[in-house]
Amino acid sequence: MYDLGACERTVGEAIRGARKNLRPESVRLEVERSLERLGCDVLDTVHVHIRDPLIPIADTMGALKNLLREGKIRAIGVSTNFGPREIAQAQLALGDVTLASLQVGYNLLERRCETDLIPIAQDDSIAVLARSPLAMGLLKSKIGPWSSFSRSDLRRNMPTFHLENLRRISIAVQHGIAPIAADRGVSVATVALAWVLNRPAVSAVVVGANHPHQVLASAEAVELKLEVDEERKIRSQFEVLVLDPYAGLSFGQRALLQARWLAGAVGTRLAR
Repeated sequence: MYDLGACERTVGEAIRGARKNLRPESVRLEVERSLERLGCDVLDTVHVHIRDPLIPIADTMGALKNLLREGKIRAIGVSTNFGPREIAQAQLALGDVTLASLQVGYNLLERRCETDLIPIAQDDSIAVLARSPLAMGLLKSKIGPWSSFSRSDLRRNMPTFHLENLRRISIAVQHGIAPIAADRGVSVATVALAWVLNRPAVSAVVVGANHPHQVLASAEAVELKLEVDEERKIRSQFEVLVLDPYAGLSFGQRALLQARWLAGAVGTRLAR
Protein backbone atom coordinates (compact mmCIF):
# COMPACT_ATOMS: atom_id res chain seq x y z
CA MET A 1 0.00 0.00 0.00
CA TYR A 2 1.30 3.45 -0.89
CA ASP A 3 -0.05 6.80 0.32
CA LEU A 4 -0.05 9.71 -2.08
CA GLY A 5 0.08 13.21 -0.70
CA ALA A 6 3.52 14.74 -1.07
CA CYS A 7 5.14 15.40 -4.40
CA GLU A 8 8.83 15.68 -5.28
CA ARG A 9 10.25 18.30 -2.90
CA THR A 10 13.30 20.51 -2.67
CA VAL A 11 15.37 20.42 0.53
CA GLY A 12 13.66 23.59 1.74
CA GLU A 13 10.22 22.18 1.13
CA ALA A 14 11.12 18.96 2.93
CA ILE A 15 12.09 20.97 5.99
CA ARG A 16 8.80 22.88 5.95
CA GLY A 17 6.84 19.66 5.55
CA ALA A 18 5.11 17.69 2.84
CA ARG A 19 3.40 19.80 0.18
CA LYS A 20 -0.07 18.79 -0.97
CA ASN A 21 0.27 18.24 -4.69
CA LEU A 22 -2.14 15.92 -6.46
CA ARG A 23 -1.68 17.22 -9.98
CA PRO A 24 -1.78 14.36 -12.50
CA GLU A 25 1.89 14.80 -13.40
CA SER A 26 2.88 14.70 -9.72
CA VAL A 27 0.79 11.57 -9.10
CA ARG A 28 2.51 9.80 -11.99
CA LEU A 29 5.93 10.96 -10.83
CA GLU A 30 5.36 9.64 -7.30
CA VAL A 31 4.12 6.26 -8.45
CA GLU A 32 6.90 5.73 -10.96
CA ARG A 33 9.61 6.77 -8.51
CA SER A 34 8.12 4.49 -5.86
CA LEU A 35 8.22 1.58 -8.28
CA GLU A 36 11.86 2.38 -8.97
CA ARG A 37 12.78 2.61 -5.28
CA LEU A 38 10.92 -0.60 -4.41
CA GLY A 39 12.34 -2.45 -7.38
CA CYS A 40 8.95 -3.77 -8.49
CA ASP A 41 6.66 -3.48 -11.49
CA VAL A 42 3.34 -2.76 -9.80
CA LEU A 43 1.96 -1.27 -6.56
CA ASP A 44 -0.89 -3.26 -5.04
CA THR A 45 -2.84 -0.26 -3.73
CA VAL A 46 -2.36 3.49 -3.95
CA HIS A 47 -4.25 5.67 -1.47
CA VAL A 48 -4.89 9.36 -1.90
CA HIS A 49 -4.18 10.37 1.67
CA ILE A 50 -4.31 14.18 1.79
CA ARG A 51 -6.73 16.21 -0.31
CA ASP A 52 -5.26 18.92 -2.49
CA PRO A 53 -7.78 21.80 -2.45
CA LEU A 54 -6.26 23.30 -5.61
CA ILE A 55 -6.70 20.23 -7.80
CA PRO A 56 -10.07 18.75 -8.83
CA ILE A 57 -10.55 15.20 -7.55
CA ALA A 58 -11.41 14.11 -11.08
CA ASP A 59 -7.93 15.12 -12.29
CA THR A 60 -6.19 13.07 -9.60
CA MET A 61 -8.43 10.05 -10.11
CA GLY A 62 -7.97 10.29 -13.86
CA ALA A 63 -4.20 10.00 -13.43
CA LEU A 64 -4.57 7.00 -11.13
CA LYS A 65 -7.01 5.35 -13.52
CA ASN A 66 -4.47 5.69 -16.33
CA LEU A 67 -1.75 4.18 -14.15
CA LEU A 68 -4.06 1.28 -13.29
CA ARG A 69 -4.77 0.60 -16.96
CA GLU A 70 -1.04 0.70 -17.66
CA GLY A 71 -0.56 -2.03 -15.05
CA LYS A 72 1.50 0.11 -12.67
CA ILE A 73 -1.04 -0.09 -9.84
CA ARG A 74 -3.69 -2.69 -9.03
CA ALA A 75 -6.17 -0.73 -6.90
CA ILE A 76 -7.10 2.81 -5.91
CA GLY A 77 -8.17 3.96 -2.45
CA VAL A 78 -8.76 7.12 -0.43
CA SER A 79 -8.33 8.05 3.21
CA THR A 80 -10.41 9.54 5.99
CA ASN A 81 -9.45 13.00 4.70
CA PHE A 82 -12.14 12.35 2.09
CA GLY A 83 -15.67 13.06 3.28
CA PRO A 84 -18.84 11.58 1.79
CA ARG A 85 -18.99 14.18 -0.97
CA GLU A 86 -15.34 13.66 -1.97
CA ILE A 87 -15.78 9.88 -2.01
CA ALA A 88 -18.76 10.27 -4.33
CA GLN A 89 -16.73 12.55 -6.61
CA ALA A 90 -13.86 10.07 -6.67
CA GLN A 91 -16.17 7.20 -7.60
CA LEU A 92 -17.83 9.27 -10.32
CA ALA A 93 -14.44 10.21 -11.77
CA LEU A 94 -13.24 6.59 -11.80
CA GLY A 95 -16.23 5.48 -13.85
CA ASP A 96 -15.95 1.76 -14.54
CA VAL A 97 -13.04 1.39 -12.08
CA THR A 98 -14.17 0.56 -8.55
CA LEU A 99 -12.84 2.53 -5.60
CA ALA A 100 -11.22 -0.35 -3.73
CA SER A 101 -10.54 0.88 -0.20
CA LEU A 102 -11.12 3.55 2.40
CA GLN A 103 -8.64 4.17 5.19
CA VAL A 104 -10.25 5.57 8.35
CA GLY A 105 -9.10 6.31 11.87
CA TYR A 106 -11.02 3.68 13.84
CA ASN A 107 -10.63 2.41 17.38
CA LEU A 108 -12.55 2.27 20.66
CA LEU A 109 -11.86 5.97 21.24
CA GLU A 110 -12.46 7.14 17.68
CA ARG A 111 -15.75 5.92 16.24
CA ARG A 112 -17.14 8.90 14.36
CA CYS A 113 -16.61 7.09 11.06
CA GLU A 114 -19.36 4.62 12.06
CA THR A 115 -22.01 7.23 11.32
CA ASP A 116 -20.77 8.66 8.01
CA LEU A 117 -17.93 6.92 6.18
CA ILE A 118 -18.36 3.25 7.07
CA PRO A 119 -22.02 3.09 5.91
CA ILE A 120 -20.88 4.43 2.53
CA ALA A 121 -18.13 1.82 2.35
CA GLN A 122 -20.59 -0.96 3.18
CA ASP A 123 -23.16 0.23 0.64
CA ASP A 124 -20.56 0.49 -2.12
CA SER A 125 -18.52 -2.63 -1.22
CA ILE A 126 -15.42 -0.59 -0.40
CA ALA A 127 -12.89 -2.31 1.88
CA VAL A 128 -12.29 -0.46 5.17
CA LEU A 129 -8.72 -0.23 6.45
CA ALA A 130 -8.66 0.83 10.10
CA ARG A 131 -5.83 3.25 10.84
CA SER A 132 -4.58 3.80 14.39
CA PRO A 133 -6.52 0.83 15.84
CA LEU A 134 -4.72 1.27 19.16
CA ALA A 135 -5.31 5.05 19.30
CA MET A 136 -1.62 5.92 19.03
CA GLY A 137 -0.80 3.62 21.93
CA LEU A 138 -3.59 4.63 24.30
CA LEU A 139 -5.21 1.19 24.08
CA LYS A 140 -2.02 -0.83 24.49
CA SER A 141 -1.37 -0.57 28.21
CA LYS A 142 -0.38 2.10 30.69
CA ILE A 143 1.10 5.13 28.97
CA GLY A 144 2.69 8.18 30.53
CA PRO A 145 1.25 11.71 30.39
CA TRP A 146 2.12 13.96 27.49
CA SER A 147 4.89 15.61 29.54
CA SER A 148 6.84 12.34 29.27
CA PHE A 149 7.02 12.45 25.46
CA SER A 150 9.95 13.92 23.57
CA ARG A 151 9.52 17.35 22.02
CA SER A 152 9.36 15.79 18.56
CA ASP A 153 6.52 13.42 19.53
CA LEU A 154 3.20 14.59 18.06
CA ARG A 155 1.34 13.19 21.05
CA ARG A 156 3.01 15.69 23.37
CA ASN A 157 0.48 18.43 22.58
CA MET A 158 -2.63 16.32 22.07
CA PRO A 159 -5.40 16.81 24.66
CA THR A 160 -6.14 13.07 24.57
CA PHE A 161 -2.76 12.43 26.19
CA HIS A 162 -3.30 14.94 28.99
CA LEU A 163 -3.12 13.38 32.45
CA GLU A 164 -6.86 13.69 33.20
CA ASN A 165 -7.88 12.08 29.90
CA LEU A 166 -5.31 9.32 30.42
CA ARG A 167 -6.87 8.61 33.81
CA ARG A 168 -10.34 8.28 32.29
CA ILE A 169 -9.10 6.04 29.47
CA SER A 170 -7.19 3.88 31.96
CA ILE A 171 -10.38 3.25 33.93
CA ALA A 172 -12.22 2.12 30.78
CA VAL A 173 -9.32 -0.12 29.77
CA GLN A 174 -8.96 -1.68 33.22
CA HIS A 175 -12.67 -2.42 33.58
CA GLY A 176 -13.53 -3.18 29.95
CA ILE A 177 -10.52 -4.71 28.20
CA ALA A 178 -8.06 -5.92 30.85
CA PRO A 179 -10.33 -8.61 32.39
CA ILE A 180 -10.97 -10.12 28.96
CA ALA A 181 -7.27 -10.05 28.13
CA ALA A 182 -6.49 -11.83 31.40
CA ASP A 183 -9.14 -14.49 30.78
CA ARG A 184 -7.95 -15.11 27.23
CA GLY A 185 -4.25 -15.05 28.13
CA VAL A 186 -3.45 -12.25 25.68
CA SER A 187 -2.40 -8.62 25.93
CA VAL A 188 -4.69 -5.62 26.24
CA ALA A 189 -3.50 -4.51 22.79
CA THR A 190 -4.55 -7.85 21.28
CA VAL A 191 -8.10 -7.47 22.60
CA ALA A 192 -8.33 -3.84 21.42
CA LEU A 193 -7.15 -4.88 17.95
CA ALA A 194 -9.56 -7.81 17.91
CA TRP A 195 -12.42 -5.44 18.68
CA VAL A 196 -11.64 -3.46 15.52
CA LEU A 197 -11.11 -6.58 13.41
CA ASN A 198 -14.46 -7.93 14.65
CA ARG A 199 -16.32 -4.97 13.10
CA PRO A 200 -18.27 -6.26 10.07
CA ALA A 201 -17.05 -3.51 7.73
CA VAL A 202 -13.34 -3.78 8.56
CA SER A 203 -11.14 -5.72 6.14
CA ALA A 204 -7.77 -5.02 7.78
CA VAL A 205 -6.02 -2.84 10.34
CA VAL A 206 -2.95 -0.67 9.81
CA VAL A 207 -0.78 -1.30 12.86
CA GLY A 208 2.87 -0.59 13.59
CA ALA A 209 5.37 -2.20 15.94
CA ASN A 210 8.62 -1.31 17.66
CA HIS A 211 9.40 -4.78 19.05
CA PRO A 212 8.90 -8.39 17.88
CA HIS A 213 6.46 -9.14 20.72
CA GLN A 214 4.17 -6.39 19.41
CA VAL A 215 4.07 -8.07 16.01
CA LEU A 216 3.08 -11.34 17.69
CA ALA A 217 0.37 -9.60 19.74
CA SER A 218 -1.06 -8.11 16.56
CA ALA A 219 -1.06 -11.49 14.83
CA GLU A 220 -2.94 -13.05 17.76
CA ALA A 221 -5.74 -10.52 17.28
CA VAL A 222 -6.56 -11.99 13.85
CA GLU A 223 -7.59 -15.29 15.45
CA LEU A 224 -9.31 -13.81 18.50
CA LYS A 225 -13.09 -13.75 18.12
CA LEU A 226 -14.82 -11.85 20.90
CA GLU A 227 -17.95 -13.33 22.44
CA VAL A 228 -21.18 -11.35 22.69
CA ASP A 229 -20.79 -10.82 26.44
CA GLU A 230 -17.20 -9.66 25.94
CA GLU A 231 -18.30 -7.17 23.32
CA ARG A 232 -20.99 -5.97 25.71
CA LYS A 233 -18.48 -5.57 28.54
CA ILE A 234 -16.15 -3.47 26.39
CA ARG A 235 -18.98 -1.39 24.98
CA SER A 236 -20.40 -0.65 28.43
CA GLN A 237 -17.16 1.02 29.46
CA PHE A 238 -16.27 2.95 26.33
CA GLU A 239 -19.74 4.21 25.45
CA VAL A 240 -19.88 6.16 28.71
CA LEU A 241 -16.29 7.40 28.42
CA VAL A 242 -16.17 11.19 27.99
CA LEU A 243 -12.85 12.91 27.27
CA ASP A 244 -12.02 16.60 27.60
CA PRO A 245 -11.13 17.78 24.08
CA TYR A 246 -9.50 20.93 25.47
CA ALA A 247 -7.37 19.41 28.23
CA GLY A 248 -4.09 21.26 28.61
CA LEU A 249 -4.78 23.77 25.83
CA SER A 250 -4.42 27.51 26.20
CA PHE A 251 -7.35 29.85 25.55
CA GLY A 252 -6.00 30.65 22.08
CA GLN A 253 -5.52 26.98 21.22
CA ARG A 254 -9.05 26.20 22.39
CA ALA A 255 -10.49 28.99 20.26
CA LEU A 256 -8.60 27.76 17.20
CA LEU A 257 -9.77 24.20 17.72
CA GLN A 258 -13.38 25.31 18.12
CA ALA A 259 -13.13 27.39 14.95
CA ARG A 260 -11.82 24.39 12.99
CA TRP A 261 -14.58 22.14 14.27
CA LEU A 262 -17.19 24.77 13.41
CA ALA A 263 -15.79 25.15 9.91
CA GLY A 264 -15.86 21.37 9.46
CA ALA A 265 -19.45 21.14 10.68
CA VAL A 266 -20.55 23.93 8.33
CA GLY A 267 -18.74 22.26 5.43
CA THR A 268 -20.45 18.93 6.14
CA ARG A 269 -23.87 20.57 6.34
CA LEU A 270 -23.32 22.45 3.07
CA ALA A 271 -22.21 19.21 1.40
CA ARG A 272 -25.57 17.68 2.23
